[in-house]
Amino acid sequence: MIEPQKKEKLRIGITERSIVDGIHNEKRDTLAQDWHSFLQNALPDIPWVPIPNIEKNVIDFINEFDINRFIFSGGETPGTSPKRDTTERYLLELAIRRKIPTICVCRGMQFLVNHIGEELISCEKELHAGVTHEIRWFNEEKLVDSRQTVNSFHEVGIKNTKSLQQSVEVCAFASVDKTVEAIKLRDANIHGIMWHPEREAKPKVSDIEFFREVFRAKA
Repeated sequence: MIEPQKKEKLRIGITERSIVDGIHNEKRDTLAQDWHSFLQNALPDIPWVPIPNIEKNVIDFINEFDINRFIFSGGETPGTSPKRDTTERYLLELAIRRKIPTICVCRGMQFLVNHIGEELISCEKELHAGVTHEIRWFNEEKLVDSRQTVNSFHEVGIKNTKSLQQSVEVCAFASVDKTVEAIKLRDANIHGIMWHPEREAKPKVSDIEFFREVFRAKA
């Protein structure tokens, strides 16, 4: 008799900022409370844990907690927090190797693009720092006639180059300057978005559906 396969139990790990508390001069890993409410709305039945910035030891942490979904959260520009950069490098290499469904948000997408060897560019602050703007969705065959308004909190962006397209599918770009707003790594369920779904006063249905699709889909 063939035993039925057990349904995979989903467990999300989400990366954290690495900061120094100016009052106590204490190094801390932190996560915006906005993520609590967003995940409660988007994925209420999936447990999640913050991932500490512990560099190569993070692999043992992931295995111990049996984490099989990743969110790379926003925060510092890649290159400004060495301990976080090292931790996330181990995580991203693990995600690619094990084909772990992953969503990289803002800094997370910048980190992903850096990891595959692409350079980041400076954005005009008035177009991307603390504003909302329109994005347009795109696939490799044609421009999809789909527009969406998203928040924007970054000063570093991604240019749509031929070398970038060799490694990722460019899924959306900003109407204001054509910088890349969403990508998917080729041959992997690893996605990047430049906006912050967790910072909306009320989570958007489109963001909720996106997270559910990526994390519930088979790798």
